[in-house]
Amino acid sequence: MFHCREAYEGGKTPDGKRMHGEGVLTLASGNQYRGYFNDGRCEGEGVVHFKKEQGNGQYRATWKAGIAEKGDYVFSDGLEYALKDWDYCTQDDRRLWKEHLTFITPAMLDNVDHADVILPDYGGTDKE
Repeated sequence: MFHCREAYEGGKTPDGKRMHGEGVLTLASGNQYRGYFNDGRCEGEGVVHFKKEQGNGQYRATWKAGIAEKGDYVFSDGLEYALKDWDYCTQDDRRLWKEHLTFITPAMLDNVDHADVILPDYGGTDKE
């Protein structure tokens, strides 16, 4: 079925020559597509999983005739990329995503009103 070091596991067309139904396509690069196929092309819901050397992220998309119609990139730490309204790593808040997840507060800026800053209560974890 493949001539360029790709591998496929999953459903096939009745003649056994094309990917069809649910399956996993491992590309020559080592990246994998996991999802649905129709007559040899990506179709419906599917996710491209990138290798660790390429960021270890995922591209989650809806596919039609082998073309992604709508999709989102998710970084390896769970941060979803947003083309619009990106509120991560802004001018006022330069924290890393892991710092967001662990409630580390951003560095205070002199010209910013801090009335809306929420400080987490760790329940007295510091013992004297």
